[in-house]
Amino acid sequence: MLSLDLTNADDDQRKDFYNLLDLNGWVKLPDVDTVWQKKFGSLILEPSIRRSITTDLESAAAASRVKLVTFAAQIGDRVAITGKTEKVPSGYKTTIK
Repeated sequence: MLSLDLTNADDDQRKDFYNLLDLNGWVKLPDVDTVWQKKFGSLILEPSIRRSITTDLESAAAASRVKLVTFAAQIGDRVAITGKTEKVPSGYKTTIK
């Protein structure tokens, strides 16, 4: 599960960001703002899921021109993680705490 804050994003940027998440297999949960889920196979390990989250967020941020995304993610029944995806001179960088 992924909860997002798109800092200073306008409506068009949000739409573009959400469309790319959707194309990458994320499903927006109804009745809550900016909470998404994606199902991964039971044999996929946590490091691979983290890489997928990073890749998906960086792709969506680049396509929508959103400069800063902060997020919380929960993988399975593990403790939630937090992080940010931000515009840097070389493109986009995601940091997970």
